[in-house]
Amino acid sequence: MWIFCSVNIEIMRKFKVEEPIEKSRNNDQIVYSEFLLYLYNKIINNDIVTTGANASQTAGQEGYVELLAKRVDLDPYAPYIYLDKNFQTPKKYVKAELDWYKSMDLSIIGHEGIESNPTWQSCCTQDDKKLVNSNYGWCVFSEENGSQYDNCLEVLKKDKTTRNAIIVYNRPEIYKDYKKDGAHDMICTMYSHFFIRKNKLYMVHQMRSNDIRYGFICSDLAWNCFVYQNMYEDLKETYPDLEVGTIRWTSDSMHLYSRHFDDLKKFVEEKQKFHNATYSV
Repeated sequence: MWIFCSVNIEIMRKFKVEEPIEKSRNNDQIVYSEFLLYLYNKIINNDIVTTGANASQTAGQEGYVELLAKRVDLDPYAPYIYLDKNFQTPKKYVKAELDWYKSMDLSIIGHEGIESNPTWQSCCTQDDKKLVNSNYGWCVFSEENGSQYDNCLEVLKKDKTTRNAIIVYNRPEIYKDYKKDGAHDMICTMYSHFFIRKNKLYMVHQMRSNDIRYGFICSDLAWNCFVYQNMYEDLKETYPDLEVGTIRWTSDSMHLYSRHFDDLKKFVEEKQKFHNATYSV
């Protein structure tokens, strides 16, 4: 199901929150203790998955360590991670990707920082259209994909107890669509589900596949904070006293590829060495 949505023919949507707002760094410690430390221990214990011979892979993806169905609660106003030079959010890239997502254009052509990005070049169709499935702005906001954000907003406005405020990123046709015209773009996100409970807004977010370095830390967290913050601000018009809850994030596979093993080992071991030196004084 390819639907080409050109930025030239679609009026750009206005957002109450144009870029993720940062109020804390609360997620840094969660990411370190709940994700990176566990992945580090798997490397040390040689609990490594060898990538299948028929799987699509590039250099450095021959193996990986992973956490299955790992769940954490995250602060929706801590969109960026600052742990180490190799494990921090690249804000310049986040801005480029967010601008492209907000355009809802399924083509990477003409989008600064995206058209030239090797990952997106390998994901897109290998023709002159350069189409992808994973423009998340299109998935969430576009009329072509069911105006899902607006539908969520409306059902939440009508009923604070609803269980129907869900945004579905993936689709059954993805098995055919992900490899159409030379593409390789199996959408990594499954859904986001919004709840208002005890006067707080919660977002339950489910990922099919999550590369912790080039996915979660790079831009996935920032994108979902952006979606959450807009939903929160939009709902405040109906519920002025609404409070901030959490993003409950589950990754079916939270993983780190072999090309990043040494970076993680160095980071964790230096951090542990500093911790031991500090507390031995």
